[in-house]
Amino acid sequence: MNKFYFKVILIFLCFSFHMGAQSPNIHVDQFGYYPNAEKVAVISNPILGYNNDESYTPGNILEVKEVGSNNVIFSGTATVWKNGQLHDQSGDEGWWFDFSALNIPSSYYIFDPANNTSSAVFDINENVYDEILKAAGRMFYYNRCNTEKDAAHSGTNWADGTSFLNNLQDG
Repeated sequence: MNKFYFKVILIFLCFSFHMGAQSPNIHVDQFGYYPNAEKVAVISNPILGYNNDESYTPGNILEVKEVGSNNVIFSGTATVWKNGQLHDQSGDEGWWFDFSALNIPSSYYIFDPANNTSSAVFDINENVYDEILKAAGRMFYYNRCNTEKDAAHSGTNWADGTSFLNNLQDG
């Protein structure tokens, strides 16, 4: 089975059975973090705006759990952002949850046991941005007009001939 599909199924099963509901209020870098980099999750409570009916206050303790085993690898408290001041653009009050001390490569999620909610899954590893960089480069390659994309460079599913020849902006 393709590694991508296996990971998608694993993530779905973890969310379904162990992780609680995924909260739109626990924000992590879903691309991931380098092991020795600063790692901060932003917690938001909407006060003003379209989502102000979705009140959220984090519990006293937040946990970072490993995907699969669901073991708590790190726990700590969130720090109130600017003494509870509203962010003027989002209308949210916020917290920061710093888990920079965690540097063990794996897949994780943040869990709030008081609210039974969790963040999206994220990775910590040295190659965390490699696949994103590759996908971004491919996006630029696949979206070119007036140029053939051969199978050797684009793969058989994405190869095609020259296109949009009659829509040249300058011609």
